[in-house]
Amino acid sequence: MKNRYAIVSMLLLITSQASAEQYAIHLDTSESSNLGMYKALSEHGELYTVKATQGYTTVLLGPYENKHMAGETLNRVRVSGHYGAFITKHKM
Repeated sequence: MKNRYAIVSMLLLITSQASAEQYAIHLDTSESSNLGMYKALSEHGELYTVKATQGYTTVLLGPYENKHMAGETLNRVRVSGHYGAFITKHKM
């Protein structure tokens, strides 16, 4: 019986981590996202895209486990000239 509870607890933990919300830096949303223009930022995290609405694509940098880490990165991103960047939260 103990093993069953341990397995259920592990599955709940894995499920909650898989659907956990994480933070990212929102760099751009456009019809044609060019990751190349953000290549220099890849030293601060992974560059990736997600589909937005109406055929648009969003370029993100991250993910970060907490808002503090994302905030520190956001400061560096803005110093490098991406003043419109902001923190966003989404499920991974």
